[in-house]
Amino acid sequence: MTALGVYKDDMMVEFFEKMDRDGCKLFYERWLSGLTGIYTCHSDDDESMDVTIGEKTITVAGVSARYEVPLLNGYPFDVLDVKSGPWEGCWHFVETAEGFNVYRSVLSEYGFFEELESHPSYVLTWSDPDKGRWDFASKARIKPDGYTKPTLRIIRNAILAKHGYVFQSPDLKTLFEQQLWYEPAKDNSEVKLSFIEQMNIALIQGEEAQDDGNRWLTEEEPGVKREYEYE
Repeated sequence: MTALGVYKDDMMVEFFEKMDRDGCKLFYERWLSGLTGIYTCHSDDDESMDVTIGEKTITVAGVSARYEVPLLNGYPFDVLDVKSGPWEGCWHFVETAEGFNVYRSVLSEYGFFEELESHPSYVLTWSDPDKGRWDFASKARIKPDGYTKPTLRIIRNAILAKHGYVFQSPDLKTLFEQQLWYEPAKDNSEVKLSFIEQMNIALIQGEEAQDDGNRWLTEEEPGVKREYEYE
């Protein structure tokens, strides 16, 4: 092999290694940005408490603890390993339209996390007054294929609402006017989207155009574990 051939091979290896590194980082940042925020937490005994998830700590009923995000080849497991406090242990966070279903989990002998019960231990409902449930869709590339189409419609329009877009559809108008962070624009011509926001809207629209039979949904109903069907 010539020196030029070796050089090209090295460039290709470096290129794909960079793609892997960047992909892991972007996936991790997207998941964490969608998780961090303020929630109202509900459990089976009808008790409610405040839960705040930051980038490195989780605060449950006023008690803060550090957590780690277990990784597999650089990608997050959607699990928080909480080191102390009321939620010490591992918890699997599964997205809902309102927040997350939270399941107590353990690391199996095969290197994956298993939920200890089929019903979520806690249900988190988004309650952050300063930003919307889907605020992360304006900051990082989203992965739209796991959401139901009604949720995709809300996410797509939440991107517009962040900039004050004034809606004509009665349901969207009511939904966003109830949000403390929403400030209607004087005119929709003032609404300017960033590149990442435009890309996310295009990704969502592409997913909305897919036939439901070809889609694998991971979004759950709040408090109800989704029963996956295999064909």
